[in-house]
Amino acid sequence: MAILYDASILTGPEWLQDAVIKPLGQEGGTHQISDTVEPIEVQQGNPSRLQVNDTLTVEDTLYRVTGMQYFESTATLDVATYHNINGVVLRLVSLDDPSNSIRLLVPFDEYVPSGAVIKDITITMVETNDYWFWDRLNKNNNFTIDVKNDVVCFTTGTLIDTDRGPRPVHLLRVGDMIRTRDHGMQPLRWLGGRQLSAAELAGQRRLHPIRVVAGALGPGMPARDLMVSPQHRLLVRSAIAERMTGAPEVLIAAVHLLGHPGIQRVAADSVGYWHLMFDRHEIVFAEGAEAESLHLGPMALSGMSDDALAELRSLFPDLVQAGIAGEPAPTCRPIMRGKPVKKLIERQLRNFKPLVAAPVWA
Repeated sequence: MAILYDASILTGPEWLQDAVIKPLGQEGGTHQISDTVEPIEVQQGNPSRLQVNDTLTVEDTLYRVTGMQYFESTATLDVATYHNINGVVLRLVSLDDPSNSIRLLVPFDEYVPSGAVIKDITITMVETNDYWFWDRLNKNNNFTIDVKNDVVCFTTGTLIDTDRGPRPVHLLRVGDMIRTRDHGMQPLRWLGGRQLSAAELAGQRRLHPIRVVAGALGPGMPARDLMVSPQHRLLVRSAIAERMTGAPEVLIAAVHLLGHPGIQRVAADSVGYWHLMFDRHEIVFAEGAEAESLHLGPMALSGMSDDALAELRSLFPDLVQAGIAGEPAPTCRPIMRGKPVKKLIERQLRNFKPLVAAPVWA
């Protein structure tokens, strides 16, 4: 399998022409290259090619392709002293945070022997392109076509607190009164659901649910095992989080909590996902834990099926338009993501503190 390279820390000539690129730690290199996490998952409009404005998920962050450069180069591999390598450099910008941009260097598969590692590259020619044919990128690099379901979801059977007590999420109906943390009982405005088959889940690790075992977040939270989609954000309340962010409560995607005891990804043969929406972003109670409702940000909208998006447009035209424009309504709590979450978990465990402390009003 050819190796994908994270070019996010490239320095030197912006245009890359005549750049000499060497791995991190090699003396004299003006550029640095490191392996990237695989698989890179792609949601695209044209099944035959990857093009500018398509979206890529890299390490659970959704990016838009804003630029593409074809390059030709000479290189040294660990299995050869001289080799020609052609490929593309992708420029990516996060949909959630436009200040977060990376570059991804993708050598074409036929130029890098299976298992070989690039030691250095000298770029000999560069040209800008709007697209590149998919079969040149998708042979051995573990790219996969994305199933449109990268949204905030509870799994079938999850108990949600209502005015009639806990009710399975798949039995809720629009108009049901749902208990929210900030605004008491609120009417459910929209309920969406989808069953993902074994075929849809095959090779799509990021679509498999994450289990939060009973008590993993704190005493009695959740009261029994909670299963959510990877991007579903859970409420974390701790003094450590407040010291790190300035906010006493934050929302963190379940996928970023992996590694905390009792939180793990589950290999599912099939799974039903359900998302709940209100007039505003809310905290609801699922299996006794506090979790977010659907927020119409760019990532959620990009993961919607066409039918679901059309229905949401009719119900929440302003929210949908704002989300598409990259200016969604504010979330009900600050969002914490990425490396700071890893540091948070380390500090919580080191100090024997739960992710969700008892509220001060308890």
